[in-house]
Amino acid sequence: MVLSYDGGISDAQVDRAVESLREARTNDSIEGVVIEMNSPGGAVTASERLYKAVQHTSEELPVAVAVKSVAASGGYYGSIAADRIFTQPSATVGSVGVFVPSGIEFPDSIVRSSPDKAEERDETVRRNVEQLQGTFVSSVMRERGPDSDHRGTTLQVEQSEVEMAHTYIGSRAVQNGFADELGGTRDAVVWVADQANLDSYKISRVETSVPSGIFLLQSDDTTKVVVKDGTTLHTMQSQYYALSLEHVPTVVASEYDGAGSATTDNTDAQSNNESLPAYDEGVVLGGVNT
Repeated sequence: MVLSYDGGISDAQVDRAVESLREARTNDSIEGVVIEMNSPGGAVTASERLYKAVQHTSEELPVAVAVKSVAASGGYYGSIAADRIFTQPSATVGSVGVFVPSGIEFPDSIVRSSPDKAEERDETVRRNVEQLQGTFVSSVMRERGPDSDHRGTTLQVEQSEVEMAHTYIGSRAVQNGFADELGGTRDAVVWVADQANLDSYKISRVETSVPSGIFLLQSDDTTKVVVKDGTTLHTMQSQYYALSLEHVPTVVASEYDGAGSATTDNTDAQSNNESLPAYDEGVVLGGVNT
């Protein structure tokens, strides 16, 4: 089975990936899995779920990742449990980092601290980010470190460099052990088939992409933002997401008459030319250095 993961790490898309990997483990006709990874990262919990799903699958079947253009941050987190990571020479790999996007303000419902003490709240966020960073780094070292059971190329750099959250082009990633071999999906399929002792096989392909679009749902007392992956956010995140899309359709729920279609307002959101990661309680997996 070839599982295509293309886009940010979000709950909705990871749900599809996790279900597909579960199917691979329980379907006797599936002998191995290749994950086509093309993701710059995203939500923390979704990244962890994808990592665990790949880990569980690799315990039962040979699993290889083929990096198309990028496997960074959460995209790399979701790849490290594979038995083999193939990458294109010019792809981007790595970025073992966690950050809170600037401009995001945390209400008390998200981060609680002593009353009216912004410093303590900020310290809470800092500690949480450091803990998440430590978990990410530990997972990388456990899966690909010199003391790991990884059968391919183990890390050729110290843990301190892993913690710097650098990204590497594919050829460099192979040299330093962030990936195992240069190659693409075809190479990964051949490798998995060899590991499964298959002389002949058919390839089934599964897509995890979700419909794109952003929708503003309004009622009398609240506004919710439903992003392309189905995530519901607080009002304060509206601008954060709109800036990441140059042209988005918005649907105002209060204008839906119950019998016909909703009123659609095609608006052009001002773009900041940056791809913003998925929201996960204000914290996302992302690198800080290149």
